[in-house]
Amino acid sequence: MPTTRTRKKRILAPTIDPVRLKMMNDEPVQDSFLTLTPITKREWNENKKTVVSDWIKKFPGTRPSTWWDFEAPEIRQRIGGIGDCENDVFNIVPVVTLGIPEDWIGLAWLEVYPDLTAIDPENPPVFESQATYLKRHKILTKAEKNSLKLMDFETERIKIDENINIV
Repeated sequence: MPTTRTRKKRILAPTIDPVRLKMMNDEPVQDSFLTLTPITKREWNENKKTVVSDWIKKFPGTRPSTWWDFEAPEIRQRIGGIGDCENDVFNIVPVVTLGIPEDWIGLAWLEVYPDLTAIDPENPPVFESQATYLKRHKILTKAEKNSLKLMDFETERIKIDENINIV
C-alpha cells in the first residue's frame, strides 16, 4: 500500500579517531601508528571548525599547528634580528612551524657561502606574534579581541641552542 510518509535523511557527522583529533589540537599522544601519518587536508577540513573554536577558548590569539599548516595565508612577518633564512637565500620552500621558518644559515654554511649572514645568537631573528598576525589578517574573533592583552602582541624571538640550532 502506498504511503505519504516522508523519509528523513540521516546525516552522519564525520568521525575521527581520538588520536588524530589530539594531533590536530597539538596535544601529546602516545606512540601509535596513527601518529606516523600526517593530518590530511580532508581530515582538517572535516574537523577545523571544532578544533579552532575549542582552541580559541583555551588559547586566544593563537592557532594550533595544523591551522598553520593548512590555513595560514603566509608566514609571519619578520621584524628584526640577524641571520639569513635558507628559503630566502636558496629559493626553496620553507619548513615552517607556527608560521615561522625553521631553517637558518648557521656558521657551517659560511665556509661554502661566505657572503651569507649566519644567525646571531645575541640577536636572533624576531617575528610578529601570532596575535599580531591574526589581527593583521583580520582573523581574530570578537571574543579573542576582547580577551587579549598587550603582552599577547609582543614579538617572538627565535630560540636557538649553543650550536645555533633552532629549539
